[in-house]
Amino acid sequence: MRARRVSLKDDQSGMVAFVVTSFIIIMMSLLVLAFSQNTRREQRQALDRQLSTQAYYTAESAINETIKYIKDTPASESEKDDCAPVGGGVLEAQDTAGVFTYTCVMWDKDPEQLVFQNLDDQGKIISLQANGDLRNIRITWEDVSGGTVSASCNSPSLHTFPQSGSYSCGLGMIRAAILPFTGDRASLVNSTYTGFLRPQNNATPVTTTFSRHDAGSGGQGNVIGASCTGTTCTVTINNLPLGKNFLFIKTAYKKSNVTIEGVLTSGAVAQFTEGQIEIDATARASDVIKRIKVAVPKISYNNPGYSADVMDGICKDLEVWPTGSGGSCHN
Repeated sequence: MRARRVSLKDDQSGMVAFVVTSFIIIMMSLLVLAFSQNTRREQRQALDRQLSTQAYYTAESAINETIKYIKDTPASESEKDDCAPVGGGVLEAQDTAGVFTYTCVMWDKDPEQLVFQNLDDQGKIISLQANGDLRNIRITWEDVSGGTVSASCNSPSLHTFPQSGSYSCGLGMIRAAILPFTGDRASLVNSTYTGFLRPQNNATPVTTTFSRHDAGSGGQGNVIGASCTGTTCTVTINNLPLGKNFLFIKTAYKKSNVTIEGVLTSGAVAQFTEGQIEIDATARASDVIKRIKVAVPKISYNNPGYSADVMDGICKDLEVWPTGSGGSCHN
């Protein structure tokens, strides 16, 4: 019997296995490529996080170096608004490999805003000394957790002080006292103005007027409904006394982020000369950039709020019941 010859051209046996094998190889190659790309991406993200942290701490170092430089160099310029080198290499620190470096440092010793983060019920004593006599100040605040103003901020009455647990407004209240400085405690007592700024669900601008304590009780301790929109409330206090004033400010019910701005009697925007120094620092770690902008207190006026309450000592009064034995404090 004669054998039948089959040419390779006509023989299709094993083709299916070849196609399946090729498909599996391609799929495995794509999977390996995807895994390798994902691994590289994860490595890059981890490196970016590390470099971001390092750049942030480098920028913090620039802030601290700038504070020291300004303290040690009283004659340093009042405002530096460019990235030029400072003092022949000062504030240009970098590591030996040049990976971590300060790329820009700016500051303003007389800022147009005083900024306070996480202000609480202890409060702050703030110098309002400016580059001229102040006509008014504007106090703006927000809740640190992003609370918003709603109709509940107006109830049950604007002029009530509910217990802490029943206060339902998304923003806290502000207690603001303006203390004109004339050199003695009696003048502070007679001249001080105090107001309670309470959020209300109303966007109409609110302005109140400074009133001396010895002018009568009608202008003291009033609850002032603030102008509020969304997450922000604002009150303007007009007719400030000429000369040097201090502001004692603290919050009630909730912590707040507070900004203070002013207008001079000339109508110009006030620049506060004693309250804070605004510092802006940028740093680089390899190819990652971080920028930090902070407001730091000037050394001579970094006082807690309670320092205004104990200017003439502390009195402790003890009473014994039921015998009626006791005493009282006298000036």
